Amino acid sequence: KYLVEPESAGSSTIGEAADGAPIISEVAQLKLLDPACGSGHILVEGFDLLYAMYREEGYSAGESVRSIFENNLFGLDIDQRATQLSNFALLLKAAAKDRTILDHDLLPHVYAMPEKEVFTREEVLEFLGSANSAHVDALYNALELMQQSQNLGSIMKFSFSDTARDAIIKQTAAWKSNSELDLVQQDLWKRLTPYMQVLQVLTTKYEAVAANPPYMGGGNMNDELKKYLVTNYPDSKSDLFAVFIEAMINFCTTNGKLGCITMESWMFLSSYEKLRKKIIDNYYIASLAHFGWHIIGIAFGTAAMILNKRKENGLLGQYSFLTIDDVDRELNIPYVFPKKDNGRFSHISQANFEKIPGSPIAYWVSERVVELYSKNEFLYDNMDFKTGITTGDNVKYTRQWFELNKSFEKKWLFMRSGSSFKKWYGSLMDVVLWENDGYEIKKFKGSTIRNPEYQFKEAITWSKICSGDVSVRYSPQKVLFDAVGLCGFGENKDLLTYMSILNSKIGNLFLRITNASMSILVSDIGKIPRVKINQNLNTTISNISISKSDWDSRETSWDFETHPLIKSGQNSLQLAYQAWESKVTQDFYQLHANEVELNRIFIDIYGLQDELTPEVKLKDITILQEELDPKAFGEATEPVGALPIKQDVVMRQLISYLMGCLMGRYRLDKPGLHIAHPNPTSEEIVAYAYNNHTVAIDEDGIVPLMDSSCSFADNALIRLKFLLEVQWGNDKQMVETINFMEAALGKDLETFLVKDFWKDHCSRYQKRPIYWLFASPKGAFQVIAYMHRMNKYTIDKIRSKYLLVHIRNLENQLSALQADNASLNREQSKRMEKVRAD
Repeated sequence: KYLVEPESAGSSTIGEAADGAPIISEVAQLKLLDPACGSGHILVEGFDLLYAMYREEGYSAGESVRSIFENNLFGLDIDQRATQLSNFALLLKAAAKDRTILDHDLLPHVYAMPEKEVFTREEVLEFLGSANSAHVDALYNALELMQQSQNLGSIMKFSFSDTARDAIIKQTAAWKSNSELDLVQQDLWKRLTPYMQVLQVLTTKYEAVAANPPYMGGGNMNDELKKYLVTNYPDSKSDLFAVFIEAMINFCTTNGKLGCITMESWMFLSSYEKLRKKIIDNYYIASLAHFGWHIIGIAFGTAAMILNKRKENGLLGQYSFLTIDDVDRELNIPYVFPKKDNGRFSHISQANFEKIPGSPIAYWVSERVVELYSKNEFLYDNMDFKTGITTGDNVKYTRQWFELNKSFEKKWLFMRSGSSFKKWYGSLMDVVLWENDGYEIKKFKGSTIRNPEYQFKEAITWSKICSGDVSVRYSPQKVLFDAVGLCGFGENKDLLTYMSILNSKIGNLFLRITNASMSILVSDIGKIPRVKINQNLNTTISNISISKSDWDSRETSWDFETHPLIKSGQNSLQLAYQAWESKVTQDFYQLHANEVELNRIFIDIYGLQDELTPEVKLKDITILQEELDPKAFGEATEPVGALPIKQDVVMRQLISYLMGCLMGRYRLDKPGLHIAHPNPTSEEIVAYAYNNHTVAIDEDGIVPLMDSSCSFADNALIRLKFLLEVQWGNDKQMVETINFMEAALGKDLETFLVKDFWKDHCSRYQKRPIYWLFASPKGAFQVIAYMHRMNKYTIDKIRSKYLLVHIRNLENQLSALQADNASLNREQSKRMEKVRAD
């Protein structure tokens, strides 16, 4: 209605030109194009709206349907089957309004990109006629480009003068209606028809263009498509959906309307900055609905935009945001739309976006935040933010440090890489082959060595891929960094200060303005406003210290020394656990208090008291990530007393360490790694004195992992109990120790070792176990061998020393049970069946 006639004098609707005049005088002038129509959903919806408009203007049902097909609906797709479905859907819709439409030879203007067909200049001249010979080159070049139509689709650009286009359309109509074409001309027209249909649609201007365009990043494009985009769409070439936004703008008439739903990335990423500026400077975003993950059934954010092909001229756009929780999942519709109470609903001028570096479509920001951008320098003015190495083959050139022998540092160096959410310190397990200054990687064709002058420097680091808040960590010197473990460099004081900002609510507020996607780039970090800060660094140093202590308490840290329960020096396991629990609880709440205080400091400094509060949720504290159950905190922001520690995890960690002591990886009397290399010397595997006991290191790094019925004196269960006795005392204490451990595990120690230890080990070492399992199909026989101590004799030792001995033991047991078969009780009978099965 309002596209034809304004609602009231002086109103400003999306159906008006800039001067307030209607953009069409009758409904038949309203042309709707879907340049990527698929099976026609948008066109079908458009049919319903247009039909209602026609009926409101007094047209009959038949007149409405025929006019819509003749004048209003246009669609294109590269897939012929899709366009067939579109036409079918529209015909069904039309027939429901007027069944006589099926009696007419009338179809909507929905076409598939044509098959390749070669035309000569003579054929083009034959079609145009000598009177239009001046336009032969223009049409011939267009037909040449259209040989790629099934690859390029609706983004093809044509350089026709108005005169040339009018001549081509006139000739198309003449040939279509000519019933006296000779056989040669009929063949030419048959070949030309699909080209002329598509060409006419692509060179027409439309009052409305709507689409859900295809998504395709540059990495999936073929060379022809990529080359065409670089030349014709340099501002949007990173993804096909962004190219379609540009193409759809080109399809619009002046004052026309564009509607599309796309990925959200164009709103924020630096690769689309020129596209954003082009839109902001030249067109008017009337409405944008920003959707979180899964809203439309896909695992990334999307944006539905209505854009007017005219300048903003002071008009305000409407912006809103929905998450999946705002949607009724059964009906698949929002509970309320737009949602106005989530802090993301706004009516603002898009000119505000250009006041922010990179011009992100940050529609929710306040005037105070815009002022901070306008009046301050940025982090990149005082720091260098860099991307690092791409090896080209991580499987070949990278490892986790524990996969390598102890002396790996001669060839392999630590490398900062991406990780899960972890603040202040940690996530340093990756190593990269860097022998001879990385010679092998540097010569590898697929590698890229970026910013070599920054490698090995002290830095702050974060993961490029980040699904929630960013988490920044301190990284020491002598460490490389890759393309997903991005880094910032500067003076030590600046590093600590800016890490504190980035790990605060201030940092995440600004980061989600410059980039609300999952990919946090070096350019995003640097765009945070930098105000004058005179911060005492003790709080930040404390955070690093607490986090480093937590990280190094696990054996997957290179700086791990001894399990904290062993280190405590208590004379019982229960007391050791209580001492550890007391310490980590103190550390946890101290770190929480520090983060709250840093939030308060930076919120005050940035003057954002009206927008942010300093509270930190307990579940967002990033120490004890293995040991705590974060869900148990709920949304709590204040200390809750005892921490929700998963005691079974702590016991599993202790058992893992003690198993390492059996293997010689660690020693109870010395911190750090002991044997992590093949062929240890006799001195390295000699027994040692500890707590008035003699502790033996397994002579071959092979330990049986079987139940108590096995005959092996070095079975894990026996030897583990011995180490517990060595650490925590006499027989009476042993009962208490085992009881405490089994209560924490939720099962007896034997069951854990036999059924769960190796699964736990694989999980702990991220499916790169250092203890290799050798087991029979049903698990009746299983031993683990320490990878770093394996040699060419290991398999034979497992066979001769353990497997054959175990088989003989089973045979002897079975013979003895069968000899007494007549007198066996129920338990003995079950035992015989088990032995037979094993």
